[in-house]
Amino acid sequence: MNKNIFSLGIKNLSNGLKNKRFTSLDITKKYLESIKIKNRTLNAFINILEESAIWDSQKSDKRRRDGKELSLLDGIPIALKDNININDVITTGGIKAYRNEIAKSDSFIVKLLKDAGAIILGKLNMHEAALGATTQNEFYGNCNNPHYIGFTPGGSSGGAGSAVAAGLCVGAIGTDTLGSIRIPASFCGTVGFKPTFGRVSNRGIMPLCKMLDHTGPITRSVEDASLLFEVISKFDSEDPECKIIEPYTHNNDLYIESLSGKNIGFIDNNNISGLDIDIQLAYNQAILLLGSKGAKINEIDFDNYFNTEKLISQSMLIMESELYNFHREKIIENKNDFSNTFIKNVNFAKNQNAPKLLKAITDIKNTRISIRKLFKNFDAIVVPSTPTVAFSFQKKPPKNLASFTCLANFGGCPAISIPTDNTSGLNSPKGLPIGMQIITAPENDLLALQIGWVLEKAVKWKPSNANNNFCRF
Repeated sequence: MNKNIFSLGIKNLSNGLKNKRFTSLDITKKYLESIKIKNRTLNAFINILEESAIWDSQKSDKRRRDGKELSLLDGIPIALKDNININDVITTGGIKAYRNEIAKSDSFIVKLLKDAGAIILGKLNMHEAALGATTQNEFYGNCNNPHYIGFTPGGSSGGAGSAVAAGLCVGAIGTDTLGSIRIPASFCGTVGFKPTFGRVSNRGIMPLCKMLDHTGPITRSVEDASLLFEVISKFDSEDPECKIIEPYTHNNDLYIESLSGKNIGFIDNNNISGLDIDIQLAYNQAILLLGSKGAKINEIDFDNYFNTEKLISQSMLIMESELYNFHREKIIENKNDFSNTFIKNVNFAKNQNAPKLLKAITDIKNTRISIRKLFKNFDAIVVPSTPTVAFSFQKKPPKNLASFTCLANFGGCPAISIPTDNTSGLNSPKGLPIGMQIITAPENDLLALQIGWVLEKAVKWKPSNANNNFCRF
Protein backbone atom coordinates (compact mmCIF):
# COMPACT_ATOMS: atom_id res chain seq x y z
CA MET A 1 0.00 0.00 0.00
CA ASN A 2 1.10 3.54 -0.71
CA LYS A 3 3.46 4.68 2.06
CA ASN A 4 2.07 8.20 1.76
CA ILE A 5 -1.52 7.10 2.38
CA PHE A 6 -2.01 9.95 4.87
CA SER A 7 -1.29 12.54 2.18
CA LEU A 8 -4.12 11.31 -0.06
CA GLY A 9 -7.44 13.14 -0.11
CA ILE A 10 -10.90 11.69 -0.61
CA LYS A 11 -10.81 11.61 -4.40
CA ASN A 12 -7.40 9.94 -4.65
CA LEU A 13 -8.28 7.44 -1.93
CA SER A 14 -11.51 6.63 -3.76
CA ASN A 15 -9.61 6.12 -7.02
CA GLY A 16 -7.13 3.88 -5.22
CA LEU A 17 -9.98 1.79 -3.85
CA LYS A 18 -11.58 1.58 -7.28
CA ASN A 19 -8.28 0.52 -8.90
CA LYS A 20 -7.62 -2.04 -6.13
CA ARG A 21 -4.34 -0.47 -5.03
CA PHE A 22 -5.60 -0.91 -1.47
CA THR A 23 -8.81 -1.72 0.36
CA SER A 24 -10.92 0.25 2.80
CA LEU A 25 -9.81 -2.21 5.46
CA ASP A 26 -6.17 -1.37 4.64
CA ILE A 27 -6.84 2.37 4.96
CA THR A 28 -8.88 2.01 8.11
CA LYS A 29 -6.24 -0.11 9.83
CA LYS A 30 -3.56 2.43 8.89
CA TYR A 31 -5.55 5.26 10.44
CA LEU A 32 -6.39 3.22 13.54
CA GLU A 33 -2.68 2.46 13.94
CA SER A 34 -1.87 6.16 13.62
CA ILE A 35 -4.51 6.96 16.27
CA LYS A 36 -3.07 4.40 18.70
CA ILE A 37 0.40 5.91 18.38
CA LYS A 38 -0.32 9.65 18.20
CA ASN A 39 -3.45 9.96 20.32
CA ARG A 40 -1.45 9.16 23.46
CA THR A 41 0.15 12.56 23.06
CA LEU A 42 -2.49 14.53 21.19
CA ASN A 43 -5.61 13.31 23.02
CA ALA A 44 -7.70 14.20 19.98
CA PHE A 45 -10.05 11.24 20.36
CA ILE A 46 -12.33 10.68 23.36
CA ASN A 47 -13.74 7.43 21.97
CA ILE A 48 -12.13 5.19 19.33
CA LEU A 49 -14.67 2.98 17.54
CA GLU A 50 -12.19 0.38 16.31
CA GLU A 51 -14.49 -2.63 16.13
CA SER A 52 -17.29 -0.94 14.19
CA ALA A 53 -14.79 0.86 11.91
CA ILE A 54 -13.17 -2.45 10.93
CA TRP A 55 -16.55 -4.04 10.37
CA ASP A 56 -17.83 -1.13 8.28
CA SER A 57 -14.66 -1.07 6.16
CA GLN A 58 -15.10 -4.76 5.37
CA LYS A 59 -18.69 -4.10 4.29
CA SER A 60 -17.46 -1.24 2.10
CA ASP A 61 -14.93 -3.53 0.42
CA LYS A 62 -17.66 -6.09 -0.27
CA ARG A 63 -19.89 -3.41 -1.82
CA ARG A 64 -17.06 -2.38 -4.08
CA ARG A 65 -16.38 -5.97 -5.14
CA ASP A 66 -20.08 -6.31 -5.95
CA GLY A 67 -20.10 -3.08 -7.96
CA LYS A 68 -22.34 -1.32 -5.45
CA GLU A 69 -20.12 1.55 -4.29
CA LEU A 70 -22.28 4.18 -2.56
CA SER A 71 -20.27 7.35 -3.19
CA LEU A 72 -16.75 8.78 -3.38
CA LEU A 73 -16.83 8.72 0.43
CA ASP A 74 -17.51 4.97 0.56
CA GLY A 75 -14.74 3.34 2.61
CA ILE A 76 -13.09 6.64 3.64
CA PRO A 77 -12.22 7.04 7.38
CA ILE A 78 -13.55 10.16 9.09
CA ALA A 79 -14.27 11.21 12.68
CA LEU A 80 -16.89 13.27 14.52
CA LYS A 81 -16.84 15.88 17.24
CA ASP A 82 -18.27 14.34 20.39
CA ASN A 83 -21.46 16.39 20.44
CA ILE A 84 -22.79 14.53 17.37
CA ASN A 85 -24.96 11.49 18.05
CA ILE A 86 -24.11 8.04 16.72
CA ASN A 87 -26.63 5.35 17.55
CA ASP A 88 -25.54 3.16 20.51
CA VAL A 89 -22.43 5.29 21.10
CA ILE A 90 -21.85 7.64 24.03
CA THR A 91 -22.12 11.38 23.27
CA THR A 92 -20.33 13.39 25.96
CA GLY A 93 -20.40 16.91 24.55
CA GLY A 94 -17.06 17.19 26.37
CA ILE A 95 -19.01 17.09 29.67
CA LYS A 96 -18.36 14.68 32.52
CA ALA A 97 -22.08 14.46 33.30
CA TYR A 98 -22.68 12.74 29.95
CA ARG A 99 -19.87 10.18 30.20
CA ASN A 100 -22.38 7.30 30.19
CA GLU A 101 -25.09 8.80 27.95
CA ILE A 102 -25.63 6.47 24.99
CA ALA A 103 -27.32 7.98 21.95
CA LYS A 104 -30.56 6.26 20.99
CA SER A 105 -30.36 7.18 17.31
CA ASP A 106 -28.09 8.65 14.67
CA SER A 107 -28.01 12.39 14.11
CA PHE A 108 -29.29 13.35 10.67
CA ILE A 109 -25.79 13.99 9.31
CA VAL A 110 -24.49 10.66 10.64
CA LYS A 111 -27.29 8.94 8.77
CA LEU A 112 -26.18 10.76 5.61
CA LEU A 113 -22.54 9.81 6.19
CA LYS A 114 -23.46 6.16 6.75
CA ASP A 115 -25.65 6.19 3.64
CA ALA A 116 -22.58 7.43 1.74
CA GLY A 117 -20.46 4.59 3.15
CA ALA A 118 -18.11 6.67 5.31
CA ILE A 119 -16.12 4.84 7.98
CA ILE A 120 -16.48 6.54 11.36
CA LEU A 121 -13.31 6.05 13.39
CA GLY A 122 -14.51 7.65 16.60
CA LYS A 123 -15.58 10.69 18.60
CA LEU A 124 -13.31 13.70 18.99
CA ASN A 125 -12.29 15.77 22.01
CA MET A 126 -13.86 19.20 22.40
CA HIS A 127 -14.19 22.12 24.78
CA GLU A 128 -16.70 21.39 27.54
CA ALA A 129 -20.24 21.91 26.15
CA ALA A 130 -18.60 23.65 23.13
CA LEU A 131 -18.39 26.80 25.29
CA GLY A 132 -14.77 27.77 24.69
CA ALA A 133 -12.03 28.03 22.11
CA THR A 134 -9.08 26.08 23.57
CA THR A 135 -10.25 22.44 24.04
CA GLN A 136 -8.69 22.63 27.49
CA ASN A 137 -10.94 19.98 29.03
CA GLU A 138 -10.47 19.15 32.70
CA PHE A 139 -12.49 15.91 32.50
CA TYR A 140 -11.30 14.36 29.23
CA GLY A 141 -7.88 16.01 29.16
CA ASN A 142 -6.42 18.79 27.06
CA CYS A 143 -6.22 18.20 23.33
CA ASN A 144 -2.79 19.20 22.01
CA ASN A 145 -1.97 21.11 18.87
CA PRO A 146 0.00 18.67 16.69
CA HIS A 147 2.36 21.44 15.58
CA TYR A 148 3.41 22.25 19.12
CA ILE A 149 2.61 20.02 22.09
CA GLY A 150 1.34 22.00 25.08
CA PHE A 151 -0.37 24.52 22.79
CA THR A 152 -4.09 24.76 22.12
CA PRO A 153 -5.49 23.35 18.86
CA GLY A 154 -8.29 25.91 19.15
CA GLY A 155 -11.86 25.09 19.91
CA SER A 156 -14.38 24.09 20.50
CA SER A 157 -13.75 21.55 17.70
CA GLY A 158 -10.11 21.22 18.75
CA GLY A 159 -10.05 17.44 18.52
CA ALA A 160 -11.22 17.67 14.91
CA GLY A 161 -8.53 20.19 13.95
CA SER A 162 -5.81 18.22 15.71
CA ALA A 163 -6.87 14.82 14.35
CA VAL A 164 -7.09 15.96 10.73
CA ALA A 165 -3.76 17.83 10.87
CA ALA A 166 -1.97 14.88 12.47
CA GLY A 167 -3.27 12.28 10.04
CA LEU A 168 -5.65 10.50 12.42
CA CYS A 169 -8.55 10.71 9.96
CA VAL A 170 -9.10 11.89 6.40
CA GLY A 171 -11.59 14.52 7.51
CA ALA A 172 -13.81 15.39 10.43
CA ILE A 173 -17.14 17.00 11.18
CA GLY A 174 -17.23 19.80 13.73
CA THR A 175 -19.64 22.46 14.95
CA ASP A 176 -19.26 26.23 14.90
CA THR A 177 -21.17 28.84 16.92
CA LEU A 178 -18.73 31.77 16.99
CA GLY A 179 -15.81 30.18 15.12
CA SER A 180 -15.40 26.68 16.51
CA ILE A 181 -14.57 25.10 13.13
CA ARG A 182 -12.43 27.90 11.71
CA ILE A 183 -10.39 28.66 14.83
CA PRO A 184 -9.10 25.04 15.10
CA ALA A 185 -8.53 25.01 11.34
CA SER A 186 -6.44 28.17 11.61
CA PHE A 187 -4.45 26.95 14.62
CA CYS A 188 -3.85 23.45 13.21
CA GLY A 189 -3.22 24.26 9.54
CA THR A 190 -6.34 22.63 8.13
CA VAL A 191 -9.28 23.79 6.05
CA GLY A 192 -12.41 24.58 8.06
CA PHE A 193 -15.71 25.29 6.32
CA LYS A 194 -18.78 26.72 8.06
CA PRO A 195 -21.71 26.59 5.61
CA THR A 196 -24.72 28.89 5.37
CA PHE A 197 -26.89 28.76 8.48
CA GLY A 198 -29.52 26.06 8.09
CA ARG A 199 -27.85 24.37 5.15
CA VAL A 200 -26.67 21.44 7.30
CA SER A 201 -29.07 19.88 9.80
CA ASN A 202 -28.23 20.12 13.50
CA ARG A 203 -30.79 17.50 14.53
CA GLY A 204 -29.17 14.97 16.83
CA ILE A 205 -26.33 17.33 17.79
CA MET A 206 -25.99 18.67 21.35
CA PRO A 207 -26.88 22.37 21.00
CA LEU A 208 -25.01 25.42 22.21
CA CYS A 209 -27.06 28.25 20.65
CA LYS A 210 -29.72 27.33 18.12
CA MET A 211 -29.71 30.69 16.35
CA LEU A 212 -25.92 30.53 15.77
CA ASP A 213 -25.01 26.81 15.64
CA HIS A 214 -23.56 25.51 12.37
CA THR A 215 -22.11 22.13 11.39
CA GLY A 216 -19.38 21.60 8.81
CA PRO A 217 -16.18 19.81 7.75
CA ILE A 218 -12.55 20.14 8.76
CA THR A 219 -10.24 18.67 6.14
CA ARG A 220 -6.76 18.97 4.65
CA SER A 221 -7.96 20.53 1.39
CA VAL A 222 -10.75 22.65 -0.04
CA GLU A 223 -11.66 19.81 -2.38
CA ASP A 224 -12.21 17.43 0.54
CA ALA A 225 -14.28 20.07 2.35
CA SER A 226 -16.45 20.39 -0.75
CA LEU A 227 -16.88 16.62 -1.01
CA LEU A 228 -17.87 16.22 2.64
CA PHE A 229 -20.16 19.24 2.43
CA GLU A 230 -21.99 17.65 -0.50
CA VAL A 231 -22.80 14.59 1.61
CA ILE A 232 -23.98 16.35 4.78
CA SER A 233 -25.91 19.27 3.25
CA LYS A 234 -29.21 17.57 2.50
CA PHE A 235 -32.51 19.08 3.65
CA ASP A 236 -33.92 17.76 6.92
CA SER A 237 -37.68 18.33 7.22
CA GLU A 238 -37.54 17.55 10.97
CA ASP A 239 -35.03 20.30 11.81
CA PRO A 240 -36.94 23.60 12.14
CA GLU A 241 -33.76 25.60 11.38
CA CYS A 242 -32.90 23.62 8.25
CA LYS A 243 -33.58 25.52 5.03
CA ILE A 244 -34.80 24.30 1.69
CA ILE A 245 -31.86 25.33 -0.46
CA GLU A 246 -30.85 23.83 -3.78
CA PRO A 247 -28.61 20.86 -2.87
CA TYR A 248 -24.89 21.49 -3.13
CA THR A 249 -23.20 19.31 -5.72
CA HIS A 250 -19.45 18.94 -5.89
CA ASN A 251 -18.44 19.29 -9.54
CA ASN A 252 -16.00 21.08 -11.82
CA ASP A 253 -17.50 24.46 -10.92
CA LEU A 254 -15.23 24.40 -7.85
CA TYR A 255 -12.00 24.37 -9.86
CA ILE A 256 -11.83 27.92 -11.17
CA GLU A 257 -8.58 29.61 -12.19
CA SER A 258 -9.52 33.30 -12.12
CA LEU A 259 -11.39 35.65 -9.79
CA SER A 260 -11.94 38.20 -12.54
CA GLY A 261 -14.92 40.41 -11.82
CA LYS A 262 -15.09 39.47 -8.13
CA ASN A 263 -15.10 42.37 -5.68
CA ILE A 264 -13.36 41.39 -2.43
CA GLY A 265 -13.33 43.51 0.72
CA PHE A 266 -10.45 43.66 3.18
CA ILE A 267 -9.57 45.54 6.37
CA ASP A 268 -6.51 47.77 6.44
CA ASN A 269 -3.97 46.29 8.88
CA ASN A 270 -3.62 49.69 10.52
CA ASN A 271 -7.25 49.43 11.63
CA ILE A 272 -6.84 46.06 13.34
CA SER A 273 -5.61 46.17 16.91
CA GLY A 274 -3.79 43.25 18.52
CA LEU A 275 -2.93 41.49 15.26
CA ASP A 276 0.16 39.29 15.39
CA ILE A 277 2.93 40.57 13.08
CA ASP A 278 3.19 37.25 11.23
CA ILE A 279 -0.55 37.31 10.60
CA GLN A 280 -0.32 40.89 9.30
CA LEU A 281 2.30 39.80 6.76
CA ALA A 282 0.33 36.71 5.76
CA TYR A 283 -2.82 38.80 5.36
CA ASN A 284 -1.06 41.27 3.07
CA GLN A 285 0.28 38.40 1.00
CA ALA A 286 -3.15 36.74 0.71
CA ILE A 287 -4.71 40.00 -0.50
CA LEU A 288 -1.98 40.44 -3.11
CA LEU A 289 -2.43 36.87 -4.32
CA LEU A 290 -6.20 37.28 -4.68
CA GLY A 291 -5.61 40.49 -6.59
CA SER A 292 -3.16 38.70 -8.87
CA LYS A 293 -5.93 36.23 -9.70
CA GLY A 294 -8.11 39.03 -11.05
CA ALA A 295 -10.14 40.04 -8.00
CA LYS A 296 -10.86 43.72 -7.33
CA ILE A 297 -9.64 44.46 -3.81
CA ASN A 298 -11.33 47.25 -1.86
CA GLU A 299 -10.99 48.34 1.75
CA ILE A 300 -13.87 47.97 4.18
CA ASP A 301 -14.06 49.59 7.62
CA PHE A 302 -15.58 47.02 9.96
CA ASP A 303 -15.41 49.41 12.92
CA ASN A 304 -18.10 51.56 11.34
CA TYR A 305 -20.38 48.55 11.13
CA PHE A 306 -19.87 46.33 14.17
CA ASN A 307 -18.85 46.40 17.81
CA THR A 308 -17.68 42.79 17.93
CA GLU A 309 -16.71 42.94 21.61
CA LYS A 310 -20.26 43.89 22.59
CA LEU A 311 -21.83 41.42 20.17
CA ILE A 312 -19.71 38.53 21.46
CA SER A 313 -20.68 39.41 25.02
CA GLN A 314 -24.35 39.41 24.05
CA SER A 315 -24.05 36.12 22.18
CA MET A 316 -22.35 34.56 25.20
CA LEU A 317 -25.35 35.53 27.32
CA ILE A 318 -27.66 33.80 24.85
CA MET A 319 -25.44 30.69 24.77
CA GLU A 320 -25.12 30.42 28.53
CA SER A 321 -28.88 30.84 28.96
CA GLU A 322 -29.57 28.04 26.47
CA LEU A 323 -26.92 25.85 28.08
CA TYR A 324 -28.52 26.23 31.49
CA ASN A 325 -31.93 25.28 30.09
CA PHE A 326 -30.59 22.30 28.15
CA HIS A 327 -28.42 20.89 30.96
CA ARG A 328 -30.62 21.99 33.86
CA GLU A 329 -31.55 18.51 35.10
CA LYS A 330 -27.94 17.33 35.04
CA ILE A 331 -26.77 20.47 36.85
CA ILE A 332 -29.40 20.02 39.58
CA GLU A 333 -28.60 16.32 39.84
CA ASN A 334 -24.86 16.85 40.32
CA LYS A 335 -23.20 20.16 39.49
CA ASN A 336 -19.80 18.58 40.29
CA ASP A 337 -20.04 16.85 36.92
CA PHE A 338 -19.48 20.26 35.34
CA SER A 339 -16.44 22.50 35.66
CA ASN A 340 -16.51 25.48 38.01
CA THR A 341 -16.14 27.77 35.01
CA PHE A 342 -19.17 26.26 33.31
CA ILE A 343 -21.32 26.56 36.45
CA LYS A 344 -20.19 30.16 36.97
CA ASN A 345 -21.09 31.07 33.39
CA VAL A 346 -24.54 29.49 33.32
CA ASN A 347 -25.41 30.85 36.77
CA PHE A 348 -24.55 34.34 35.55
CA ALA A 349 -26.91 33.91 32.59
CA LYS A 350 -29.63 32.37 34.76
CA ASN A 351 -29.64 35.45 36.98
CA GLN A 352 -30.02 37.98 34.16
CA ASN A 353 -33.43 39.47 33.49
CA ALA A 354 -35.56 38.65 30.46
CA PRO A 355 -35.37 42.14 28.85
CA LYS A 356 -31.56 41.93 28.80
CA LEU A 357 -31.70 38.53 27.10
CA LEU A 358 -34.31 39.73 24.64
CA LYS A 359 -32.17 42.78 23.76
CA ALA A 360 -29.18 40.51 23.12
CA ILE A 361 -31.24 38.35 20.77
CA THR A 362 -32.62 41.42 18.99
CA ASP A 363 -29.17 42.98 18.56
CA ILE A 364 -27.76 39.77 17.08
CA LYS A 365 -30.67 39.55 14.63
CA ASN A 366 -30.18 43.18 13.61
CA THR A 367 -26.47 42.49 13.11
CA ARG A 368 -27.44 39.66 10.77
CA ILE A 369 -29.19 42.19 8.57
CA SER A 370 -26.23 44.61 8.67
CA ILE A 371 -23.75 41.90 7.70
CA ARG A 372 -25.87 40.78 4.77
CA LYS A 373 -26.03 44.37 3.50
CA LEU A 374 -22.25 44.31 3.09
CA PHE A 375 -22.64 41.88 0.22
CA LYS A 376 -24.47 44.47 -1.86
CA ASN A 377 -21.02 45.94 -2.44
CA PHE A 378 -18.76 42.91 -2.08
CA ASP A 379 -18.80 39.36 -3.42
CA ALA A 380 -16.62 38.25 -0.53
CA ILE A 381 -14.72 39.55 2.48
CA VAL A 382 -11.26 38.28 3.36
CA VAL A 383 -9.95 38.63 6.91
CA PRO A 384 -7.51 36.68 9.08
CA SER A 385 -9.22 33.68 10.66
CA THR A 386 -7.81 34.64 14.06
CA PRO A 387 -5.90 37.67 15.41
CA THR A 388 -3.31 35.37 16.98
CA VAL A 389 -1.78 31.97 16.27
CA ALA A 390 -2.00 28.97 18.62
CA PHE A 391 -0.79 29.68 22.14
CA SER A 392 0.25 27.75 25.24
CA PHE A 393 -2.35 26.31 27.58
CA GLN A 394 -0.58 28.37 30.23
CA LYS A 395 -1.72 31.59 28.55
CA LYS A 396 -5.14 33.12 28.97
CA PRO A 397 -7.11 33.15 25.69
CA PRO A 398 -7.32 36.64 24.16
CA LYS A 399 -10.75 38.26 24.39
CA ASN A 400 -10.74 39.00 20.66
CA LEU A 401 -10.05 35.41 19.56
CA ALA A 402 -13.41 35.10 17.76
CA SER A 403 -13.57 38.70 16.56
CA PHE A 404 -13.14 37.73 12.88
CA THR A 405 -15.01 34.43 12.88
CA CYS A 406 -18.11 35.54 14.81
CA LEU A 407 -19.42 37.82 12.06
CA ALA A 408 -20.13 34.91 9.72
CA ASN A 409 -22.19 33.25 12.46
CA PHE A 410 -24.12 36.43 13.20
CA GLY A 411 -24.83 36.82 9.47
CA GLY A 412 -25.51 33.14 8.83
CA CYS A 413 -22.87 33.43 6.09
CA PRO A 414 -20.67 30.65 4.67
CA ALA A 415 -17.03 31.08 5.67
CA ILE A 416 -13.89 29.05 5.08
CA SER A 417 -10.47 29.16 6.73
CA ILE A 418 -7.44 28.33 4.58
CA PRO A 419 -3.88 27.82 5.89
CA THR A 420 -1.64 30.28 4.09
CA ASP A 421 1.62 30.62 6.02
CA ASN A 422 3.64 29.62 9.10
CA THR A 423 5.01 31.82 11.86
CA SER A 424 8.57 33.06 11.51
CA GLY A 425 9.41 32.77 15.20
CA LEU A 426 9.33 36.51 15.92
CA ASN A 427 6.55 36.56 18.52
CA SER A 428 5.55 32.90 18.61
CA PRO A 429 7.35 29.56 18.16
CA LYS A 430 8.43 29.07 14.57
CA GLY A 431 6.24 26.99 12.30
CA LEU A 432 2.75 27.54 13.73
CA PRO A 433 0.07 27.73 11.02
CA ILE A 434 -1.70 30.94 10.00
CA GLY A 435 -5.21 30.86 8.52
CA MET A 436 -7.10 33.29 6.31
CA GLN A 437 -10.87 33.43 6.21
CA ILE A 438 -13.19 34.01 3.25
CA ILE A 439 -16.78 35.05 3.97
CA THR A 440 -19.52 35.24 1.34
CA ALA A 441 -23.24 36.06 1.32
CA PRO A 442 -25.72 33.49 2.71
CA GLU A 443 -26.43 30.62 0.31
CA ASN A 444 -23.30 31.47 -1.69
CA ASP A 445 -21.36 28.51 -0.31
CA LEU A 446 -19.91 27.61 -3.70
CA LEU A 447 -18.23 31.02 -4.08
CA ALA A 448 -16.59 30.71 -0.64
CA LEU A 449 -15.23 27.31 -1.66
CA GLN A 450 -14.13 28.61 -5.08
CA ILE A 451 -12.18 31.53 -3.62
CA GLY A 452 -10.75 29.14 -1.03
CA TRP A 453 -9.65 26.84 -3.85
CA VAL A 454 -7.93 29.70 -5.70
CA LEU A 455 -6.16 30.91 -2.55
CA GLU A 456 -5.13 27.38 -1.57
CA LYS A 457 -3.53 26.79 -4.96
CA ALA A 458 -1.85 30.21 -4.96
CA VAL A 459 -0.18 29.90 -1.55
CA LYS A 460 0.79 26.20 -1.83
CA TRP A 461 0.95 26.01 1.98
CA LYS A 462 2.81 23.15 3.62
CA PRO A 463 3.12 22.35 7.34
CA SER A 464 6.43 23.25 8.89
CA ASN A 465 8.60 20.59 10.50
CA ALA A 466 10.07 23.18 12.81
CA ASN A 467 8.49 21.77 15.98
CA ASN A 468 7.85 18.03 15.66
CA ASN A 469 6.86 15.32 13.19
CA PHE A 470 3.18 15.03 14.02
CA CYS A 471 2.03 16.91 10.92
CA ARG A 472 4.07 15.43 8.09
CA PHE A 473 1.13 14.55 5.86
